[in-house]
Amino acid sequence: MTHNQLHCPACSAPIESEDINILKLVAKCRQCHTVFSFDGAFPAPASTPAYSKPEILMPVGIEVLRLLSEVQIEVSWRKTSGSFFLLFTIIWNAIVLPMAVVMIVTGSLEMLLFLSLHLTVGLVFLYITLATMLNTTYITVSSRRLVVEHKPLRMPFYPGHDLSSYDIRQLHVVKYEQGKTNGRPVFAFALYLTLKSGLEVKLLKGLKTAEQAQYIEQEIERFLKISDELVDGEYRI
Repeated sequence: MTHNQLHCPACSAPIESEDINILKLVAKCRQCHTVFSFDGAFPAPASTPAYSKPEILMPVGIEVLRLLSEVQIEVSWRKTSGSFFLLFTIIWNAIVLPMAVVMIVTGSLEMLLFLSLHLTVGLVFLYITLATMLNTTYITVSSRRLVVEHKPLRMPFYPGHDLSSYDIRQLHVVKYEQGKTNGRPVFAFALYLTLKSGLEVKLLKGLKTAEQAQYIEQEIERFLKISDELVDGEYRI
C-alpha cells in the first residue's frame, strides 16, 4: 500500500504527523517554521461506482398501460409460466385416475379410501393448472395504492394485495426452487417488496424468467419514483 507524504512547500522537508492539524487542514514545518494549508494536496479516493441496472424490455406475456394517474400491468400466466405444473398434473392424474376407476368398478372401496389422498393431490394440481392456463394477474399502481388481483379463478397460495404506495421502500427479485423434474431443480422467480416498517411482502411468485419479474419491478419503481438499491439475497441479471 502506498502512503502519501506531506512536504513543506517552502523547503520541501517532510512534515511529521505531530505537526499536522487535520481539523483545520494546516501544518507547520519544523525546518523553516512555515505554516501552510494542505487542503486539496491529496486526491480524493476513487468511489466505487453505483450499480446501474440495465433497462429491461417488455417480456412476452406482460402488458403495460401507462396513464398519468396510474400504471396497469397485466401478467398472462398461460404465456409466462413454465410447464412444471402442467407436466406434473398430467403424469400424476394419468397414474391415479385409472387406478381409481378400476377400484370403483371392482368395488374395492377400502383401497379407494387409501387412494383418496392421492386423488385430492391430483385435483388440487388440476385446479392450479387450470388457473395457470386461464388466469391473468392485474397489478394497478397509483400514487396512493398498489393492488394485485388474480382473475378469473382464485389461485391457491397466490394471495391478492392492497397496499399503500407510501409504505413501499424497495422492490427486489428472488430466485427460488419451485420443484424438481427428473431429479433436476426447476427454478422460478418471485417479486418482493420491502415496506418502510421493514416488513417484506411477497408480491408475486411463479414467474418463469428473471426478466419478467425484473420488468414488473422496473415499472413499479419507475412510476413510484423509487430509487433502485441492491437488497441482500436479490437476484440480478
